Amino acid sequence: MHDIRRIVLWGLCGAVVLGLLIAGGVYQYQKSHTPNAGLTLWRETQMDDATRSLFSQRLATTQAAIAAKQSAGEVIETDLYASLAFDAYVLGDLAVARAAYEHMLNENSLYSVAWNEYAKVLDDMGDYQGAESAFLQAIETGKLEQYYISYVEFLQHRFPERDEAVKIVLEQGVIAVGQKQLLMVHLGDWYAEHGDCDRAIAHFNVAKTLNPAAKESIEQKIAEAREICAQ
Repeated sequence: MHDIRRIVLWGLCGAVVLGLLIAGGVYQYQKSHTPNAGLTLWRETQMDDATRSLFSQRLATTQAAIAAKQSAGEVIETDLYASLAFDAYVLGDLAVARAAYEHMLNENSLYSVAWNEYAKVLDDMGDYQGAESAFLQAIETGKLEQYYISYVEFLQHRFPERDEAVKIVLEQGVIAVGQKQLLMVHLGDWYAEHGDCDRAIAHFNVAKTLNPAAKESIEQKIAEAREICAQ
């Protein structure tokens, strides 16, 4: 077990280093490669025509503003690229969203929010290696509970065979940011799924104290864990 944990931790460190290389060289890579080759460029979105029209108009306005500033040699505010990325993603245009996040990260490689959202775009595009590096960059630069959860959910969805890594990431999250509700719930879920009911219930009980508003849903998890123990 210790050997597995050591291997996974070294793997995480290596991925972080890879992410740092990506952050520093993303545009150099773009100059000589086609980054979207073989990837999904659009995702299906559900919205009414009026909403789609509104977002399309906002997207076009932002693109025009960026183009005008580029032509005038002016500095382009990060907020413009953030708006562009958000609206493009809502509309399902993954290629435009990706390019916008890459502009932002080229200007500020410590922008943790952008790293986390960029990772989600790459995941949707099917660039799982790039997505993992970006999720790790978000954790490295931000150290927020949600970034650990985003990475864990990515691993569970795309790499279910890396089950032990999920536990390690969650434990590292608790070490880095302390006991937080989502981290404790996910750890409880992990222990319950592996038949360790006592630890599952202990983690759920901690989560319940951290967020009384979620008491009912967590109590349900505790009841389910007890059923597992009784079997």
